[in-house]
Amino acid sequence: MDNFRKNSVNTGFLRERALRHKRIARKRKIKRLFSRFLTALVPLLLILTLNCGIISFAGQETADVHVMEKVYTSIMVYPGDSIDSIAAQYETEGFEDRDSLKHEIISINHLDYEGTLSAGNHIIVPVYR
Repeated sequence: MDNFRKNSVNTGFLRERALRHKRIARKRKIKRLFSRFLTALVPLLLILTLNCGIISFAGQETADVHVMEKVYTSIMVYPGDSIDSIAAQYETEGFEDRDSLKHEIISINHLDYEGTLSAGNHIIVPVYR
């Protein structure tokens, strides 16, 4: 009788162990499948997102839209030039008014508040195109 108990206890342990290994293998398989699914899904979503953006951008009419960009140009100061005369010459639609352009020229070129210029020097002027 003692031998029978040992064998049945041993068999029960082996069954539990086999079941545990099957559960672990099943969990690993599920993780692998989920990983493969995400690996396929992420690029697909990225492609769809980019295509929707391109399609919506292509649907916009751009013929009437003129986007102005701000660029900077270097100019030489001639005798008689002042910040006001330069601002009047380079003022475009992109600036609120001439005073904002004058303040920006003074700020960019680190000039004193009066905007004193010396003939022959070069200054940077913002321009909208």
